Amino acid sequence: MRLRLIRRALLVCVNELKYIAKSKLGWDHTPYWDYLESVKRLMPANMHAFASNSENHDLTSPNSLHDSWLEYWKVSEIPTAEHGDRATQIDVCLLTRP
Repeated sequence: MRLRLIRRALLVCVNELKYIAKSKLGWDHTPYWDYLESVKRLMPANMHAFASNSENHDLTSPNSLHDSWLEYWKVSEIPTAEHGDRATQIDVCLLTRP
């Protein structure tokens, strides 16, 4: 049952790719780079730098995330300086190949 749910979730993810498209030569990332540029001002600078670093997407690069292992993914709600407001914090640790 769990495996079926995982497969279904993966199929939804693949079918819902909005910013990366298949082309005759492989995958076209141009819409993704354009999207990242359009939301740059909405993202923390370090997040945009990470997401827009082409080495993270290049399967021949030692910095590629392709073979990374997820050590942890932590989502927290933290209080802000504003009274009663909270912010979402996401911490991710990926182990990459040596």
